[in-house]
Amino acid sequence: MNWIELSTPTQLQGIQKDTSNTAYLLYKHSPTCSICSMTKMRIERAWDFAEEQLKPYFLNVLDHRSLSDEVAHIFDTKHESPQILLVQNGRSVHQASHFDIDIKTVRTVLAEL
Repeated sequence: MNWIELSTPTQLQGIQKDTSNTAYLLYKHSPTCSICSMTKMRIERAWDFAEEQLKPYFLNVLDHRSLSDEVAHIFDTKHESPQILLVQNGRSVHQASHFDIDIKTVRTVLAEL
């Protein structure tokens, strides 16, 4: 698994405007939070997606709080950390936070798209 750092509004706009059926996992993480660290490890251990199937983006909410707020605004969700958003065709098709984050659910949602 190779995280792509989400650090600019331009990257976020590219994800939002992509209509190629590419799926993106946006993971919002606070490096000072132990729940975030455990969640990140769980995601990495369970990850078995091909790069063309699902692109994983990592957003450090401490370094990029305004970008995290923009994610919440664009995809109509409240800011949480840890949090994942599964995005395809410019819309969020699945969101989860804290202990509800589960890669099995991500697989199920992707299979149904």
